[in-house]
Amino acid sequence: MNDDIRFILRLITKEVWLHRRLVVLLYLMTAIGFGLLAWYWPQVYTSSATVIIEDKNILKPLMEGTAVTQGVTDPVKMAKQIMSSRKTIKEIIEKGHWFSYAPAPEEIDTTIENIRSRTELTNKGKNIIEISYHDKSPTRAFSTAKAMTDIFIRESQLTKQKQSREAFEFIDSQATVYHKKLKGAEQAIKDFRSKNVDATPAAKTLASERILALKRQIEDVDIEISGLQTKLKAQKDQLSGEGGTENTASFAREATLRTRVTDLKAKLEELRLVYQDTYPDIVQLLGQIESTKKEITNEILSRSGKRPKTNKNLTNSPVAMELRSQMLITTTDISTQKSKKKQLEKLLDKEREKINKINMVEAQVAELNRDYKVNKAKYDELIEQRENARISMNIDIAKQGSTARIEEYASIPANPKGLRFIHFIIAGLILSFAIPLGLLYAFTILDQKIRDSRIIKDKLQLPILATIHPVASGLDIRQRILKVSGIIIAIISSWVLYGYEIMLHSKV
Repeated sequence: MNDDIRFILRLITKEVWLHRRLVVLLYLMTAIGFGLLAWYWPQVYTSSATVIIEDKNILKPLMEGTAVTQGVTDPVKMAKQIMSSRKTIKEIIEKGHWFSYAPAPEEIDTTIENIRSRTELTNKGKNIIEISYHDKSPTRAFSTAKAMTDIFIRESQLTKQKQSREAFEFIDSQATVYHKKLKGAEQAIKDFRSKNVDATPAAKTLASERILALKRQIEDVDIEISGLQTKLKAQKDQLSGEGGTENTASFAREATLRTRVTDLKAKLEELRLVYQDTYPDIVQLLGQIESTKKEITNEILSRSGKRPKTNKNLTNSPVAMELRSQMLITTTDISTQKSKKKQLEKLLDKEREKINKINMVEAQVAELNRDYKVNKAKYDELIEQRENARISMNIDIAKQGSTARIEEYASIPANPKGLRFIHFIIAGLILSFAIPLGLLYAFTILDQKIRDSRIIKDKLQLPILATIHPVASGLDIRQRILKVSGIIIAIISSWVLYGYEIMLHSKV
């Protein structure tokens, strides 16, 4: 391996000497090129500030469940919105006195775009952001980064205050809307009830009781009509000679039973004025009335089933005349009871219509009450939310909510970022040698000429009889010394140029 390195070095040295003018020219061009790059390469200075968004504060546990403290969910996104806005950048330009004259609109637009491209926002952790600005001037980088930080803190607080105020105003407007709805629902219930004063639950109860009473009365009238009709038929049978003495006794018993029913009903009505239908005496009277009615019915049935036939003519007898008088009275009683039944049925229909009307009114009132309850619940909820929003707004106005504070202030950068002057100087000192030698070595590798006896021996496998080296005369040695001195002078000149450049740069 050492032999190979010595062979390569010997080969490169020989080629450098053969092409010394080209090597020196490439060296000087490379050195001068890197020197110019070092001098004219723009130096970029970066000033940064770190901002922490604090979500926790002393008021949060105190206001738990009372106020909604606004937090910053995405500080980087919020900072980008604030920093990239035209209003913010124009304020930075005005504070930094970027123009000493009245700039044209196109120039302002270009400057705004440049500031946007040089601004960098980085998320350094949860609710921690870094605001950086790059510029050729370190003081301008510092002033711009500081202005951006101050504007971000101010705008973030103003944004929170604006959000709290807008939330309060929106909830307040919705509460006003539902308050009007609630008042409208209350007025609708009042108006509807005033138009239907008689449609009350008590009236419905009375109507139901009235219906039951009317049904009982109609049943009693039906029984009365049935008995009168049977009585009329029996009287007709007697008048035609089909009745007997048994029917007269039956009618007498029926009349007695009916008188008893009337007495029992009178007692029942007196007791109902004081007691309910479940009272034992009332239950007993009802049972007696029912049993007496059944005896009347049985008497009528037994009478109609026993019809002894007779041919005795009673047409002109006093009994016949009495029977005709009784038949007339019975017919009149039947007509009276039927008329009474019709009146009772009309009253029953009216009570049923009243019940239907009350049911419709109750359904309408229930719907109005549902609307009222829904509006009332929503209004109460909005009132509570409005007060919470008011407290949140006051917290943000007092700057006691989540706040942004500067953790690390911006400072004037001492050194530029990226490639600096010293980097190009070092690269020039190294690459001014490496580039010419590398190109010369690459040319030697690509060129197929035989430049050393080792190539004949190793690669061509040919024997070497002898190697002849040129013998230099005194004149050749002096010329060679002069040529080497020229190369050294060229190298030292480039170094002197670099030193002078370093000295000038240190004074800037």
